[in-house]
Amino acid sequence: MAWSYMEQWRIDEAQRAFQESNRVLVSLAHERQPLPERPAGVVPSLAPPTADDSTRSQDFDRVLQHDYDDAIDYLHNQHGLAMASRFQGQVSEAAANYRWITGKLTLALSRLASERTGSGAEVPTDVEPRLIERLINTQERLGDCNLFGDPAVRDVKEAADDYRRALGWIGRMPAGRRGMLRASLLFKQALALATPSTAQDVAHAEFLCQEAQDWLNQSTGATPPPLATLAALTPAIVRAFSAPQDEDRPSTDKGPGPLSGRPSRRGGCRRAAGRAAAACGRGAGTGA
Repeated sequence: MAWSYMEQWRIDEAQRAFQESNRVLVSLAHERQPLPERPAGVVPSLAPPTADDSTRSQDFDRVLQHDYDDAIDYLHNQHGLAMASRFQGQVSEAAANYRWITGKLTLALSRLASERTGSGAEVPTDVEPRLIERLINTQERLGDCNLFGDPAVRDVKEAADDYRRALGWIGRMPAGRRGMLRASLLFKQALALATPSTAQDVAHAEFLCQEAQDWLNQSTGATPPPLATLAALTPAIVRAFSAPQDEDRPSTDKGPGPLSGRPSRRGGCRRAAGRAAAACGRGAGTGA
């Protein structure tokens, strides 16, 4: 229900639904593993989503001890709350929440590895890839906060590092899922490196665009609209940062490759925007 509200842009209702879902998960964990009484007035999972929220950390630790499925759901709800904050313009708060989620996912993966090697406990085989998928997605959304946030405070260099960290986990995903995930992250990393900053490296951004397109070409199945949009727009944007300033220069875009030729900024971006609009017309969703 909460994600449905997000799709409908009913952000306040979505936040309440995410919070209520986590209340239920924490209550289930308390029923099966009772905890000492909380201080009066402290409500599970409703404290502000800050990185040093000890109440929220305690809630998650108990849910994790109770059940991995519930722990994944709990963090997905927190992810939804972070996304809601971002959609409301609270980018710093969203980034702090994403960082907290990243730390807890790493903790869950470490605990899972210890259980397997220490006690030999049997855990469903889908738990690790689901945790890794959430970690990749959360790290990507943190990069989005740093790349697409307020230009006055955003950190483009950190965004490139966020995407690099997410890419580092791709090899542990099922083989059939890797290609498109890698392509999406490479395109975004290229955007971060092409954007003017102390870390700008347009030549490397061009290389990443070509690598992303290669991975996309090798992937099977329909390309999701958000990825199709990235594939259409990113090479043109990267080219714009290396093209001459003369916007009226005729385009020299030739050949099938994503970086073939050197079009003018206006011409290349106009055509890319048209392709992206066509992709968006097929529906993109919230990218949870």
